Amino acid sequence: MTPASFGFDFSLVWFCFVCYHLLFYFLFPIFCFPTPSPPTPPPFPTPTFSPPPIEPSAPPQDVKCVSTRSTAILVSWRPPPPDTHNGALVSYSVRYRPLGSEDPQPKEVNGIPPTTTQILLEALDKWTEYRITAIAHTEVGPGPESSPVVIRTDEDVPSAPPRKVEAEALNATAIRVLWRSPAPGRQHGQIRGYQVHYVRMEGAEARGPPRIKDVMLADAQWETDDTAEYEMIITNLQPETAYSITVAAYTMKGDGARSKPKVVVTKGAVLGRPTLSVQQTTEGSLLARWEPPAGTAEDQVLGYRLQFGREDSSPLATLEFPPTEDHYTASGVHKGATYVFRLAARSRGGLGEEVAEVLSIPEDTPHGHPQILEAAGNASAGTVLLRWLPPVPAERNGAIVKYTVAVREAGALGPARETELPAAAEPGAENVLTLQGLKPDTAYDLQVRAHTRRGPGPYSPPVRYRTFLRDQGRRAVIPAPEPDRASRPPPPQPPPSPPPSCAVSHGRDLEQAGPGQGQAHSRDLSFALSRLPLPGTVSPKNFKVKMIMKTAVLLSWEFPDNYHSPTPYKIQYNGLTLDVDGRTTKKLITHLKPNTFYNFVLTNRGSSLGGLQQTVTAWTAFNLLSSKPSVTPKPDSDGYIVVYLPDGQSPVPVQ
Repeated sequence: MTPASFGFDFSLVWFCFVCYHLLFYFLFPIFCFPTPSPPTPPPFPTPTFSPPPIEPSAPPQDVKCVSTRSTAILVSWRPPPPDTHNGALVSYSVRYRPLGSEDPQPKEVNGIPPTTTQILLEALDKWTEYRITAIAHTEVGPGPESSPVVIRTDEDVPSAPPRKVEAEALNATAIRVLWRSPAPGRQHGQIRGYQVHYVRMEGAEARGPPRIKDVMLADAQWETDDTAEYEMIITNLQPETAYSITVAAYTMKGDGARSKPKVVVTKGAVLGRPTLSVQQTTEGSLLARWEPPAGTAEDQVLGYRLQFGREDSSPLATLEFPPTEDHYTASGVHKGATYVFRLAARSRGGLGEEVAEVLSIPEDTPHGHPQILEAAGNASAGTVLLRWLPPVPAERNGAIVKYTVAVREAGALGPARETELPAAAEPGAENVLTLQGLKPDTAYDLQVRAHTRRGPGPYSPPVRYRTFLRDQGRRAVIPAPEPDRASRPPPPQPPPSPPPSCAVSHGRDLEQAGPGQGQAHSRDLSFALSRLPLPGTVSPKNFKVKMIMKTAVLLSWEFPDNYHSPTPYKIQYNGLTLDVDGRTTKKLITHLKPNTFYNFVLTNRGSSLGGLQQTVTAWTAFNLLSSKPSVTPKPDSDGYIVVYLPDGQSPVPVQ
C-alpha cells in the first residue's frame, strides 16, 4: 500500500519534520539554560511596636543564706523568670535587718551587677538572727521583695567574763566560788559551761601550773535567765595558802574572757577533838575537865568553847576559856535532870571538832509545889475548875508522873479528901481538874502536890474557893417573868443536893477547860471568891495578877463591853485600901517588900457588903542581886574583859 492510498501528503510530512528540528535547536537552550534575571529590589519593611520597659513583676528566685562565720552570711539567688523581667535587668539589691532591733529600717546593699547571683554580708553581729530579702531592678526601678529568710550568724567565744565573781574560804582545805553569766549581749552563743581556774600564790607570783575545774551545764540549764547564780566548791587545798581564782564561760567555739583574779587565803587547819570528862562532886555540882587534842602543840590552841545545860532546854549556855584553863564547875544543877557538855578547841582556823559528854543526875522527890493558876469565874453552885502548872524545873527533881489534889471544906476537921491523877503527857504543860458534887455557897481549901518516881513533894499553900448559891446561879441565867405571867405560881424548887462528893475529870477530856491565862511567878498563887452582885451593879471579871516584880504587882480585871460607869472600886491588901477609877481595868501596886505574901481584894465601893468581891494572892519576887554587875575598864593581859556579878540571894537555885 502506498502513502497516497491512505490520503497522506508527503510534503506536509516533510515540513513538519523540519519545523520540529528548528524549534529543538533554538528553543531548547532558552528553556534549559535561562539567562540570569536582574536583582529584585528589597521589599519595603513592615513597621513593629515594642511596649515601654517597667519594674520586674517577680522577685529573685530560690534565695538561700549560709552563715560562713560569726560575722558574715553568704546570700545567693536565681534571676526572676524571663517573662517577668519587663525589660533588661540592670542590678540586684539585698536588704537585711537583725530581729529584735529597735531600728525598723533595714540595711541595704545596692548596685549588685545583674550577672552576679550571690553576695557576702559582713560586719554582722555575732550569734544574731537576721531577716534577709533580695530584689531585682530594671531601669525604671525595683521589683517586689523575695520571701524573707531568717538565719542566725555563727557562734563565737564570749567577749565578756562572768559577772559578780565572789570567792570565800570555807575552811582550811576548801574555797567556795560564786558567779553569774556574762552580759547577754556579749555571750555570742549558747553558754555550755564554765571553767574555774585556780593557782597557788606566793606573794604576787603564781607557783605551779594552774588547775581547771569544769562546770558543764545540762541542756535544761542553758542560759535563759541572766540572773541565775552558779557555785563551785574547790577542795583538797592547802591550809593557810593564797589562791588566785578566775572564771570563764565557754560555748561550742571555746572559752571566752576570764574574770579578774580573786585572791583568797584558806583558813588554818582546825584541831581535833579534845579530851573531856564530867563528874558530879560531893557538893552536888558538876565538874568538867579537859585536855588539848592529841598531838597538838601548845601554841596551836588559842582557847576553848564550852556549851552546857539541861538536855531538855535550849539554848545551851556558852562559855569561852583561854588556853590555860582546863576545868569548869557548874553549880545549881537539878536532880533528876540530864546535862550535856560540848567542848571544842579554837585555833587560827576556827573551832575544831566537838566532843560531847552526857551525865544524868539521880531523881529525888520534888522540892517545890505546883503553881496554881488564877481561876476567877471557875466556880459554880456545885463545881470548881482547878488549873495548875508543875513545879518550876529547879524544884521538880525528876519527871513528874502524877499529882494529888486535896479538898477540905473550910474550917472542917479531919483529913482532906485526896484524889490522884496522872500528869499531862507534855512536861511543863497545864493540868486541869474539875471538882464536882460540892455544897452550894461553901468555901473549900484546895491543895496540890506533885510526884516523881521517888515519891510525892510538898503540898502547895491552900487556895480557897467559894461556890455559888444554887438560887443565885438560877437567877443569873433565867430572865424576869413577863407581865401576863406574873400571877402564875413560881416553878417548883429542885430537891436538896446529895451529900458532897468529889468527881474528877482530867482537863484533856473537857472542852470548856481552855488554856490558862499565862504562867505566874514560881511562887505566885491566886484564887477567887465570888458572890452574886446586888441589882444595879456590874461585876468585874477575870481579876488576876498580870505581873510580879520585887517591889510591885500589876493587877488587872475586865468589864463588859458596854460598861461605862465612873463608880469607883477599891483594892484592899494587908490593911491598906486604894481607890480605883471605875473605868480602868488595871492597877500597879508599888512599895511592896521582896519575897513577901500579899492578899489583894477587889470590891465595888458603893456596895461593899453585898457586892462582888474577888481575891488574888501573890508572892513578890526575890531580891536576887544586891548590886549591879561591874565591868573592868581595861582588858587583862590576855585581852579579855572581866565582868563581876554580885552574889545572888535567892533561897532556891536560880534557873
